Amino acid sequence: MGLFEWYFGLRPLTRFLVAVVPLSIGLASFFFGRKFLPVPLGIGLVMLCCSFPTDGERNKWGDW
Repeated sequence: MGLFEWYFGLRPLTRFLVAVVPLSIGLASFFFGRKFLPVPLGIGLVMLCCSFPTDGERNKWGDW
């Protein structure tokens, strides 16, 4: 649970940049090494879906 708390404690832009790392590893291995690695792509896609701002982050007054 500590990993989730760390990840969701980051700002949305930082979460997006962290999600790009496994995606780029998976895509680089596919384009340069001709090997399909589904694990980094799956992890990156899930992290990318979770990187968007939550309702509390979109609300300028914060969570009540």
